[in-house]
Amino acid sequence: MNLQNPVIKGAIILLLTSVLSLATNMPADNVAWSVFGITTLGTMIGYFAQSSLFPATSETGQLNGKDLLKGLLVALSNGLSTWAATGIEGTTLNWKTLLITTIGLFAGYILKQLGTTAPKS
Repeated sequence: MNLQNPVIKGAIILLLTSVLSLATNMPADNVAWSVFGITTLGTMIGYFAQSSLFPATSETGQLNGKDLLKGLLVALSNGLSTWAATGIEGTTLNWKTLLITTIGLFAGYILKQLGTTAPKS
C-alpha cells in the first residue's frame, strides 16, 4: 500500500474516525447519524487542509514538531466539527466521547506518521 498517496492516507484517517466514533457512541437515530456525518466530514477537511499547509518532513520511524502540530490539527478539527455538529442538530455534546475520539485521532495520526516516509523533493 502506498502511504504517500493522499487518498490512502485520508482513507486511513476516515476509517479511524469512523471506528472511534461508532465504538464510543453508536448513533441511534437520524440526528445522531447526521452528527456522525458532519463530524467525519469536518475531520477529513481538517486532515486534508493540514496536509496541504504543512507537508511531511520527517523520516520513517521519526517524528518532529511539525508532525505533532499536524496531529493536533487533525484532532482539533474533529473536536470542532463535533461541537459544530451537535450545535447544528441541537443535541448535547458527549464530552467523554469527544475526548476519546480526539485522543484516539491524535494517537492514530502519530502512529500513521511513524510509518510514512517524507516525500523526496
